[in-house]
Amino acid sequence: MNLQALIPKLEILLTRIEDLEQENKMPIHFLLPLADKVPEKAPTCLIEFLDLFKGIPELKFFHNQYQVWPSGGAQYLTYDFLAHWLIRRGSQHGPKEAVQNIEKFFSSPKIPFHQFFSIDGIQVPEQFTITPELSLIPWDSEILSTSHHKTQIDQNLLPGIHGPSAAIMREVMVPRHAIFSSNLPVPNMSDSTKDLRILAQLLGVLGQHGIRFWYSWKEFPDWVPLNGDPSPQPWIFSNKLQVAPPSPWDTKKLNEWEKLFNSLLKLSKEEQAAIEVPVERLNSSKGQSFLRDSAIDSGIALEALVIDRNQPPEDGIAKTLRQRIPAILDIRGRKKKRVVSLITNFYELRSQAVHTGKVEPKIHQKSSYEVINETHNLISELIQSCIMNGKPLYKNVEGRNICTRLTKKVTDFLRLIRNCGLLGHRP
Repeated sequence: MNLQALIPKLEILLTRIEDLEQENKMPIHFLLPLADKVPEKAPTCLIEFLDLFKGIPELKFFHNQYQVWPSGGAQYLTYDFLAHWLIRRGSQHGPKEAVQNIEKFFSSPKIPFHQFFSIDGIQVPEQFTITPELSLIPWDSEILSTSHHKTQIDQNLLPGIHGPSAAIMREVMVPRHAIFSSNLPVPNMSDSTKDLRILAQLLGVLGQHGIRFWYSWKEFPDWVPLNGDPSPQPWIFSNKLQVAPPSPWDTKKLNEWEKLFNSLLKLSKEEQAAIEVPVERLNSSKGQSFLRDSAIDSGIALEALVIDRNQPPEDGIAKTLRQRIPAILDIRGRKKKRVVSLITNFYELRSQAVHTGKVEPKIHQKSSYEVINETHNLISELIQSCIMNGKPLYKNVEGRNICTRLTKKVTDFLRLIRNCGLLGHRP
């Protein structure tokens, strides 16, 4: 393929763009269709430029086609669309690189296709690869530097709001013709981000702060000809005020996150669904501005993890949690006493939040903030246990609870008949 003839013509054209627009009183992307459809009313240099396109057989790939955008919708393409892309690309990176991009496109049987899921609450020093397709990247990474969506997000941030600090990136290699096909590898936006959302929320399980979602979008790299929507609009997930700045993560912490995610992938859909609510509520609790809301979210997370909705506890939720959580985490002695005391304090705090709409600064001489933070750590530990064990936590103690109940019934029965004089007392 010989596209080199385009370079000198493009170099000349780039030097005349401003004059052409002023002379004809219309932007270049209006002049190009005019040169194609009504050549007698268009500048000669544009007509000659388009004639070059028509003389290169391979470029027919971009003519009389429907381009399907990653976010949905399509547009009918002709040579003038490609000419406009080449002029725009040439003005940004030079004529030679613009032509090389087209050559690269035709020499690549598969093209990288990116999906980004931007988040706040964590800072990473460099790109961290989770799987061959998934990576966690800093918000200021080179990969995102050419994204139109990132530029829009940064330009539209409101004062006092922390913008995204990182992004999860999925890269899929797609056949070249997929750019002009509705069979893109990633389906509807709402469906295709579910695994990325869970992956991001696991960061909140292990981290100091909850993870806030910003935008999700899909696009081809900027070197791909006609690579995106003319007016891209990122999809908003959440826009809550983030009180605390994002916390830095090191490689060790990221490795823990990767291990937890890989364990999650091994679970069945039902097992994964069982932790969705606790994980979401823990992230929400960590991101709340008021203790009242944080206490309510934490309570939902705890109960969703430990209480079987099909078998409501007979002795009350708080008492059941005080019995079950030490058994689930297999803790005894002083640590068990601390956990039992924490649950007692937390449920008193939660009761205040639910019934009065406010939370006292202290619970039994202990800071309410401290109680909430310790509860966050406890929920995080329970979620990790749930993922590693692969089943709801209440099932982990089900057999133990049955034995406990049988032992209690036998003990009560023996005490009863002894009191009635039917059994002799031990010497």
